[in-house]
Amino acid sequence: MIRIPVKKTSKPFELVHSDLCGPFKHPMKGGARYNMIFIDDYSRSTTVYFLPNKQTETCTAVFQAFDARMKALRYKLRRFRCDNGRGQYVNNLFRAILQTEGISFEPLPPYTQHKNGVSERMIETITEKARALMIESQAPIQFWGKAVNTASYLRQRTPSAALNGKTPYEVRNRYGKPEKDENGKPIDFKASLHHLRRFGCYVYKRIPKEQRIDSKIGTRSKLAMMVGYVHDSTTLCRVYNFHHQKVVQWSDAVFDEERNAHMSCSMAPNEKEETEDPFGLPEGEPTQVEYTEEDDTSEISTEACQRSGSDAPQSSGSDIDPSVHTECRSKNIRQEEAYPE
Repeated sequence: MIRIPVKKTSKPFELVHSDLCGPFKHPMKGGARYNMIFIDDYSRSTTVYFLPNKQTETCTAVFQAFDARMKALRYKLRRFRCDNGRGQYVNNLFRAILQTEGISFEPLPPYTQHKNGVSERMIETITEKARALMIESQAPIQFWGKAVNTASYLRQRTPSAALNGKTPYEVRNRYGKPEKDENGKPIDFKASLHHLRRFGCYVYKRIPKEQRIDSKIGTRSKLAMMVGYVHDSTTLCRVYNFHHQKVVQWSDAVFDEERNAHMSCSMAPNEKEETEDPFGLPEGEPTQVEYTEEDDTSEISTEACQRSGSDAPQSSGSDIDPSVHTECRSKNIRQEEAYPE
């Protein structure tokens, strides 16, 4: 059998690959259990959307949102390639939308997932990155959507062998632009990396004087957890605010990358319990989390971690860390983080 190499496109978003991933066992806030990706064949730039189900109307609405975003960026979709999923792609409604927009539809034959290799491989890459972020940060499993978004963001800034060692961000932003400026100096299209921080770490935000309850001895900073980045911004980050119990955007924050905001529960000796994370890997005792959907905000309530081994020793007042107060019981430890001065 002779395989002819597939000719790569010459313009961004001339050909878009797409696929659906899910369902995940544990839903996100609002009940999202799926994520749909759109991949530019030219730059390998990836966009991720989250869906509560894979019904025809839901998938079509997600594609329309993606198409509208590309139009705002002055990109024209010409070809759309996907698998033979009849619920999400191969249906009369989706075909009508593509025909109205003048986009050529290229569905693959049934049971030929290998022909949709670009999408399948990208899903695997992003899922593996998200799994690593979840395990390393020890965050509650309902944060898997934030980990997937962060993994996609980092993927755009990672060199790719398909792009000859360049990043999708660089290839996409370099297209159609001059290589040198007016002074003859080469223009650098590489993405900035100085704002990248550890997923799941502590974040401190200084409280303005006007909002402080006690200006003398009261709290002067807010505590949160790092959960992602803002699209095309190096000064803003997405954090989970413990006080308001929702995801917000912060700037000018201080990061404590040495500590995780959430700690997985460790099992005591002779105790064994089986749990699963959204990617299928077992972890410690499950963290109970409750979410509500409110404009990309979330509410969370976590149970304290179990301490391995025997009872924790009692500490005198002089040994207590001023930023962390720990109340020890026979096997359980409840950890309450105090805001730093």
